[in-house]
Amino acid sequence: MDLKVLEHLLTEYPIPDSLRGNLLKSLWGVSGPIPAAGDNRMAPYFDYYSKRTLRPLFPRQHRMLKTHAHIVSIASKISSRLDRADIHRQIVADQAAAADTEATNLSADEVDDAIDLCASFLVMAEVQLRESPFCLSGRRLVHWREGSLDVALAHHFTVEAGSTRGFERPRFERFFNAYNLGRIAGIKSKWTCNLVDHLRLVDGNQTVPIFHCVSFLQLQQSLNKNSLFPSALVQGTLDTLALLFPLANNETSRWLETQRRSEMSRASVAVVVDLLLGKCGSLRDSQRRLESFYFWRDRLAIILKQAFDES
Repeated sequence: MDLKVLEHLLTEYPIPDSLRGNLLKSLWGVSGPIPAAGDNRMAPYFDYYSKRTLRPLFPRQHRMLKTHAHIVSIASKISSRLDRADIHRQIVADQAAAADTEATNLSADEVDDAIDLCASFLVMAEVQLRESPFCLSGRRLVHWREGSLDVALAHHFTVEAGSTRGFERPRFERFFNAYNLGRIAGIKSKWTCNLVDHLRLVDGNQTVPIFHCVSFLQLQQSLNKNSLFPSALVQGTLDTLALLFPLANNETSRWLETQRRSEMSRASVAVVVDLLLGKCGSLRDSQRRLESFYFWRDRLAIILKQAFDES
């Protein structure tokens, strides 16, 4: 795609509908018609994207990122599975050839920060070479120091081999869902757009962040082998959402709708909760065993233990 169609300033908010479609095509090669006005597909992703680029410190941290075209240019290098060092060298060469004097005076750290941000946009996970003063406090990170991003992701999301010994019932009963975790065990749900925070108990084991962006996960699923994520991670994450928000569970559905309305009342700090959450289906009994959740079993085991201990 001609990047000229993406030469809109990052400060433009909200992102125009036509630009959203072009971004999806440019970042992931998504085919099909450009979303029409009012189409809410991928709304949580674009809410996340916009909030990152509209942070007050963004212009200071990312002097080289002024338009969506700048982000896509770097993201395409990452998607090509180039080593991080090669991406860095290519960006430096691109900036040296640019007419923008400010861009040619970038430090190595500024280039690395731009790579980290563009990587984060590709995978909806906080990616960093090193700890940064600009990182949101408390977030878990994918450390990407060398090699390609897909290798860094595979290293981070290792298949958890947590033992289920010590649990009398290493299978999730039908009443185990997000609504009952709060009602019975007092474990609050908190929406996150950072995949690596998914199901990580915080606040003294009283709050569980939930990666709610089903539309993003389904998009990644459609990419098949072109996705940067490890095989089966995306489906495994969708399975955890089917576990916590089962389809056709009236109590959970009503509670989820209440949570959505509550978020919208928070105005500028509201999280756009994915409309597909609660529509991931329901798990069969054979799928509800703890050992079935390869990538998330350790975190689910902690939640399971906490829930039974409290109740």
